[in-house]
Amino acid sequence: MAKTDILRSENGVDGFTSGPAKGPEAPKPDWKEQINVWKLIIITASAVMVLLVFHLIIYFGVLSTPGFANDSKLTMVHEDNKYKLSWKSMRDKYDDRYVVKIYEGKNVNPKNSDSESKVIYTSEYMEADIPRNDDNKLEVYFLNEFLKDKEVTIYVDSIKHFGYMSRAGKKPVLASINLAEPATYNIDVDINEETGSITFETGRGSSGFYSLYLEKKTEDGVTDNQPEGNGIVRLDEMNLEPDSMNLEMNFNNGKITMPEEGELYTFYLVGEYSEDNLSYYDFNYNPIVLNRENFLTGKVSVCVSNDGNNRYTFTWNETKGEGYKIALYDSSSDSWVEVADLSDEDARFYKTPKLLPCKEYRYRVEAVGTGEDVSEEERINEVTFKTIPSAEYATIWPTTDLKIYKDSTSDEVIGTVDALQAYSVQEEKDGRFLIKTGMTKKSKEGYIDSNYCMINLPEYMGGLCRYDITNSYCSQYTSQGYAIPSISGNVLKGYGDCLLDDGTFVVPLLYPCAKKLAMAANLAAEQGYVFRITDAYTPYKASEQLFKAASDALPYSVPKKEFKGVSLKKYRDGKKASVTELSSLKKADSKSKKSYESLMLNKGKVKLSTLISDKDSYHNYGVALDMTLVNIETGDKEKMQTDMHDMSYKSFSEKNNDSANKLKALMENAGFTSAKSKWWMFYDKDISDGMKLSGLNDGVSVEGWKKDDYGWRYRKADGQYYTNETAKIGKHKYTFGENSYLAE
Repeated sequence: MAKTDILRSENGVDGFTSGPAKGPEAPKPDWKEQINVWKLIIITASAVMVLLVFHLIIYFGVLSTPGFANDSKLTMVHEDNKYKLSWKSMRDKYDDRYVVKIYEGKNVNPKNSDSESKVIYTSEYMEADIPRNDDNKLEVYFLNEFLKDKEVTIYVDSIKHFGYMSRAGKKPVLASINLAEPATYNIDVDINEETGSITFETGRGSSGFYSLYLEKKTEDGVTDNQPEGNGIVRLDEMNLEPDSMNLEMNFNNGKITMPEEGELYTFYLVGEYSEDNLSYYDFNYNPIVLNRENFLTGKVSVCVSNDGNNRYTFTWNETKGEGYKIALYDSSSDSWVEVADLSDEDARFYKTPKLLPCKEYRYRVEAVGTGEDVSEEERINEVTFKTIPSAEYATIWPTTDLKIYKDSTSDEVIGTVDALQAYSVQEEKDGRFLIKTGMTKKSKEGYIDSNYCMINLPEYMGGLCRYDITNSYCSQYTSQGYAIPSISGNVLKGYGDCLLDDGTFVVPLLYPCAKKLAMAANLAAEQGYVFRITDAYTPYKASEQLFKAASDALPYSVPKKEFKGVSLKKYRDGKKASVTELSSLKKADSKSKKSYESLMLNKGKVKLSTLISDKDSYHNYGVALDMTLVNIETGDKEKMQTDMHDMSYKSFSEKNNDSANKLKALMENAGFTSAKSKWWMFYDKDISDGMKLSGLNDGVSVEGWKKDDYGWRYRKADGQYYTNETAKIGKHKYTFGENSYLAE
């Protein structure tokens, strides 16, 4: 190596000293600058990488959102001519955004490239700027004209933002609906005041079904009830027809009642549609506001009910007008008698006092002040009904001494009652009668066995039968038209108190038999007949009197003239029939055809005891009746083979004509047995044989304390009451008012 080279090497870059160089010397490199450049490159690259990683983290981390849950659902409401779309917020933070797109057409797929051409609406919303409803759902609005009558697909997705970066969710909510509207949202209402029903009808829109809602408010706007959902109470769904909807609501179905005074009913019709991702409600139908007046008519419709003891209750619908008048028809004067006058503020209710049994009544309810547009036929409702048998307040007579029980089912005895003493039934319960023995402190009030009591038929079953107890004013016992000495035309023993001053009769019959008789009488009425009863309970002393008189008359010839009695009317006017005495008759020879023996016993072929009992008779036990048939339409008695109470062999039931057989069939169907020797006599053998009954010797009287709806009175034997006086009854004095009731 040359020396100079060595020196260059030693003083050059290699660190060796060299001698003076020849020519221009090369620039020395700046290693520090190069290092800085590389540092900058590395830092820049690192920053880019960090930024890239940061963006990736933001995009795939912070901005990562799954979108809506699988069960997320949109709600769309059509109200006030605009559409409201709502959905549930995805997060609690308010930096989320949502995009809403509406495509024209159903079942549009937003992923298709041509779907953008079908977009008719798109907007992005910041969650913090979107209103929320009461259910904490987000709401956006669209104008009615923008969407109506279109088939659309609604697309909603969440968008996450971070600075200038954003990212859409993976699971948007997609729903399709046909927003067709009906031709009109007006609702036609038809109110049927008579049935209390409302019919709604309107055009059908796009909803799947329709519901009716009701809001009740007072006229000052206060809501009477706490409605549920949308501020109203849901009543029912509409019935869908091809092009319309209709619904009938009735006050009787329990869902709605008649509006009260000052109460407003607002009915809302809501269309509803639902699919997997969308619930749609159409609130655009006009509400219907009704008040009480809308449901009132001028026509009265009356409902009638019976408490079982002939107190009838009338209720009726509310009508237009000022009030109501209730009237009862009086057949005697052929006029209506007003019994109640009610204002429109009074309860629409009227209860009669206890009415007479088995009698036809006519009442009417009239709406007053209904206006000239309401006809008389509409504003007046007349009701006709027939009362039923009832033991309450009827007079009864125990057929034997009976125990008084503390209550209707108890075995506890608190006293006894005497046979044939008259009592007034206060109540019938569990086969017993509630009675009161008097008005003193020592008097007993309790229950006695009803099966062993005779009951006064006119008070128990009234007009169901007719009564003519001839033995109480003019006995009709004859033999083939001829008087029986000392009997015909006379009052028999024990019958002195059976004809009352008002012309009515006392007709006792054992209560179980009376109930059977009522069944037979109803059946007869259905066939156009009514029973005419001429005898029921007969005291033994009357039977004994009749048998003796007939037996005494057998050897004698009959009078020259047939017997002619008097009617009840003539008797009450003071006229009496002449009575044939045995002393006035002649004894008959053995060949006489006009002897009593010949007429009665067919010349000895029949025994007198066959015609008239010489011992106990079923009549003496209160289980027998003498009766005939009357045609209801004509009022005439049916023609039988003999007269009533004809003591002769011709009265035997084997000689019955058609009318007698008709009577026999009616009574036997009710459980009675017909007497073989008397076509008119029927008795209850089953009751007589099944009960331990006692034959009774004396007659009965109605004298005693009498109860009715208004209080207690004391009835005398003639049927009259003490009135406006103080009377001594037994050992005590009682004061009676002007209305004959016991003064308090």
